[in-house]
Amino acid sequence: MPPGRVPFLTEEQQQEIRQLVLTTTPVDAGWGIASSWNTRILQSYIQHTYGVSMSREGIRKLLHRLRLSWTRPIYKLVKGDAKRQAAFQ
Repeated sequence: MPPGRVPFLTEEQQQEIRQLVLTTTPVDAGWGIASSWNTRILQSYIQHTYGVSMSREGIRKLLHRLRLSWTRPIYKLVKGDAKRQAAFQ
């Protein structure tokens, strides 16, 4: 085992968090109305699910170690005219 303190979450729990963030939204998981995960929502989720209290900065570092990064959502306009969009491109 490498030196340092013992992580708050087990490796299995960390992978569960990774899959949760990659495959669901907070709405799907029943955690609010936000369309994407953030450290505040994950903080509540981790506290409730695993009984572990982590700081938001600790969660940010965990997500970084799990090779997750924040990206802006890309929206596709449903009512957009495909012909006009093709002409624009």
